[in-house]
Amino acid sequence: MRTLLLVAALLLLSACGGQPVSEPPSLVPATPLPQPEIKPDGSCNCAPKAIRIASIKVAADHVGTVGLQKNGTMEVPPLSKAKEIDWYRYSPVPGDLGPSVIISHVDGDGQQGGFAALGKVQVGDTVDVERTDGLTATFKVIKTALVPKDQMGNPDQVHMIY
Repeated sequence: MRTLLLVAALLLLSACGGQPVSEPPSLVPATPLPQPEIKPDGSCNCAPKAIRIASIKVAADHVGTVGLQKNGTMEVPPLSKAKEIDWYRYSPVPGDLGPSVIISHVDGDGQQGGFAALGKVQVGDTVDVERTDGLTATFKVIKTALVPKDQMGNPDQVHMIY
């Protein structure tokens, strides 16, 4: 079964939908800090470069990027690279204001995907996203959901963590 896993990970941590956020993400220096480039809107001129979800043993030292397909839907990592974890480049960088999207598969082409165990994430677990500006955005999971992908334009199910 080919199941795509969308980590609308860091969604709602930024008060998306007008709901107050109980705990905003913290930015913790990963190493001595370079001076981040800040855009006029207050966001960084950076990208996510690594992701860690200790509770399910995700430790990816590379986060790629996806954009949009010609039909306007979000690109997804190819099934032949099921372990690939990508950031949707039209969403905010994790730690900036707004809902960020990081995506991977549960499985594909007979191998486990990058988010094979995402369904086991619990409220209270943390997600750390290292950024190219030297900062790490740390998020505390406040909600999980299993959503039919047809509600998102796809046939299977999508695990989401907030």
